[in-house]
Amino acid sequence: MQNRKKTIVEIAALNPKKIGSFEELMIDLSLELKRMGIEPVVVFNQEVPLNLKSRYAGIELACLSREKGAFQFYYQLFKLIKKYKPDIVDFHFYPFFSIMTIFVFLSGVRNI
Repeated sequence: MQNRKKTIVEIAALNPKKIGSFEELMIDLSLELKRMGIEPVVVFNQEVPLNLKSRYAGIELACLSREKGAFQFYYQLFKLIKKYKPDIVDFHFYPFFSIMTIFVFLSGVRNI
């Protein structure tokens, strides 16, 4: 059995077009996780603009948008989970008791 790095997917319902205190926290947390040997993936609800991508250097970024409706959103979430195979999914600014957490659990992630 191969040893693979643990992966944490941080899903944040934030506008990635600005850098504020929470975005700085996400950057610092992600860099510290990398130093600990854990692969962080930060997921925003929009693509991060090119002029801000350098702030997230070394951090895997993804987009999970609701613009095309609920079905497309959950399909994107499913693909995201299958791609990264996270050990932990952490939600920021999403209600914990929602269909989203149930969907993530049913997708095989046990640490939410």
